[in-house]
Amino acid sequence: MNRKDAIEILSRSIARLREFTNDDDLAQLDLPLADWFLWGSSWYDYRLSLIEDRLDKLLEQEHFRCRLQEPAAQDFMHLMTSVGPAERRSGINYLREGLGNPYQVTICDPYLLRGRRDMTAADLINGLDELIPQSTRKLEIFIKPRARDVDIAGQVNELCRRRRLKITCRRTEQFHDRVWLADDQVAWSVGASFNGLGHKPAFILRIPDEDCLAFVRVVRELRESLPVSRSA
Repeated sequence: MNRKDAIEILSRSIARLREFTNDDDLAQLDLPLADWFLWGSSWYDYRLSLIEDRLDKLLEQEHFRCRLQEPAAQDFMHLMTSVGPAERRSGINYLREGLGNPYQVTICDPYLLRGRRDMTAADLINGLDELIPQSTRKLEIFIKPRARDVDIAGQVNELCRRRRLKITCRRTEQFHDRVWLADDQVAWSVGASFNGLGHKPAFILRIPDEDCLAFVRVVRELRESLPVSRSA
């Protein structure tokens, strides 16, 4: 019903009221206003049905929650690093042990190839060399576009040649958190980029298996959709 139809119904109803002389029995008056109420009822029924449909769709969606909030998450290993070279080494050792002996390591770190003024490129590469397990043969990295120091990238490529690591690099804005994957089966969340480990306090947390699966699904979608480079 549009505005013109509504005005017409109201005008007709007022006209009938003016013509009606029996003040004691308004029930005998057949007002066109009834059409208004019938239309209003059907309109509200329609709107309610739309709301119900939307609620049903929301209930059907897959919802993710962080398992680290649940009581069982207390069993997951975690480390909080502090500040200084000793804390950085502690974090590197802890993460390397957590990765185990994977064939492939995936690093989702927007600023992995970005240096720091208080750290030489050689120190950064040596730390990466220590962290990547000796069993690893494939190194996959996801970094932020244009977040790359040429010198560091070149030394990462040299490290991969020396250790016979097959490297792939993809650039994306999709990742904010720093996550390290071992064979797409074990995931670790690191509170700082690799170049900032030991610079500020940061947690290193083992991600629960269900959350790891959800994260790996996103990684695999990006593998299919993003251009890939064979060097850092």
